[in-house]
Amino acid sequence: MPAPLVVAWRPGEAAGFMSIDNSDRETSDQDSSDPGNSFAAAQKRRRALMLLLAAPGIMICIGLGGAGYGTMKLSEADREAHWPTTDGIISYSYVGDRSTSKVKSYAVLIDYSYKVGDASYHGNNVLDSFGKTESADKLLPSYPSGGKVKVYVNPEDPSLSRLTNADTRAVGWTGQIVGGIFIVIGLIQLAINWFRDR
Repeated sequence: MPAPLVVAWRPGEAAGFMSIDNSDRETSDQDSSDPGNSFAAAQKRRRALMLLLAAPGIMICIGLGGAGYGTMKLSEADREAHWPTTDGIISYSYVGDRSTSKVKSYAVLIDYSYKVGDASYHGNNVLDSFGKTESADKLLPSYPSGGKVKVYVNPEDPSLSRLTNADTRAVGWTGQIVGGIFIVIGLIQLAINWFRDR
């Protein structure tokens, strides 16, 4: 008959092992519940979120501002198109250089006078702009001094008038297009940052 197996149990060693295991678990629990560590982690997440949104957010805000301004100018052009009209007399007209350091632009500028009731008023307007002075020179003879023009008059303030609302409409479309470009770029950048940091 084989001899019985004897297992020696050392209480001190077992108790010591259990004591070490419990202390490790207590230390881990203390670290996870430390308010200082939680606050630092929250601050780090907040900074990361701010960096994620900063540049794209600025681009989108600029785009919204440009698009909003463009919409306002287009609405203004639509109102001007429905202003009542009266006959005006051209005082003088000339080709003006409206070029900048980057863009060449020439336009026909017209100074005119008109009457609303018994009151006389004076106005000036910029007609179509051109990239070459020759193109503006070709349009200039259509508006000779002393010639008649149709004047759009603001019914609420007759001192405000227009010969055309083309410049207002051009500014409106430019604002909407440029604003839209900024918005699209901002959204693309936001998406790139979002997926890159996930």
